[in-house]
Amino acid sequence: AFSMVRSPHGLMFICIDPRWPEDILLALQENQLSMPAGEGIGAVVFADALAGTLPGLTHLYIFTDSTPVVAAVNSGNSDSPQLNMIACWLFERHPQLQLLAIHQPGKRNNAADGLSRAASARVKQDAVDAGAVIWQIDCAHAMHTLARKAMSMPQRS
Repeated sequence: AFSMVRSPHGLMFICIDPRWPEDILLALQENQLSMPAGEGIGAVVFADALAGTLPGLTHLYIFTDSTPVVAAVNSGNSDSPQLNMIACWLFERHPQLQLLAIHQPGKRNNAADGLSRAASARVKQDAVDAGAVIWQIDCAHAMHTLARKAMSMPQRS
């Protein structure tokens, strides 16, 4: 996940770039943790990190190529108890933060997909070439904790 933010210090490319540990990766591959839940964790943990990093943040647009994540963020109500728990985690931590999730088709989601896959260096270099300073937030602990909590829940009601 990433955001471009203009600050008094210039253009900043704020991002997270964690990798799943083996147990969570296996849970995703074996569908113990649903793919929408995995994608939701990335969006939610990044929103949490931004809210903690940018003082006075009152609203946030989340662009995602996952329609279940859009539904969970916008209504707190998806078909997945795993995904609902993930969204509620953010709502409880930041009740003052107004969120709007917007579907971004996968073919237009290259930078976010690049960060979550093997193209992190290219995506960050593109940001530097655009004049941004890279600010990477470490959120691996929150992601892993949230993923393991979600794995303990059913995927469907």
